[in-house]
Amino acid sequence: AAYEITDLAKLESQDFEAEVQQALVYAVMRSFEQKIIDALIPSAANPNHVIAPTSASDLAPGDLGRVRTLLSEAKVPDLNRFFVMAPSYYSDLLNKTGFTSMDFISGNSSVSAGQFSSPLLGFKVIEHNMLATDTAFGFHPSALQIVIQQDMQIKVSDLHSQNRLGY
Repeated sequence: AAYEITDLAKLESQDFEAEVQQALVYAVMRSFEQKIIDALIPSAANPNHVIAPTSASDLAPGDLGRVRTLLSEAKVPDLNRFFVMAPSYYSDLLNKTGFTSMDFISGNSSVSAGQFSSPLLGFKVIEHNMLATDTAFGFHPSALQIVIQQDMQIKVSDLHSQNRLGY
């Protein structure tokens, strides 16, 4: 990511510098998240790991159970499973009384401030707005291995020979 600065006074402002750095880090992280999402897209080869919801555009508790079964049959570890879903599916689950009502959940409610505070069927449930509508992934962190050689570095660029400044 890059940001060209045309006003030298802005370059000298610490507030502006922090704002630019934050925007650049955000852009890089969003790009990185998209690469992770692309890597999680299931293979269409056999076995097919795409599960269509029982009712179109409506994620139901049984659908989550089918994902759990698929992962268990593939011998994916039970601990630390994640279910990341688009906002459309997340709101579907928030509207299911079997997952949100204290009549069905022992102890404290699993929903606090619009978020699932305890696992559902062994999954930590996360909403992610970069997923396409009616898309969700059930996975274990071991599905991806990421190597980062060094931390991100942000600096004023070396464009001085062109009479330009930027990050």
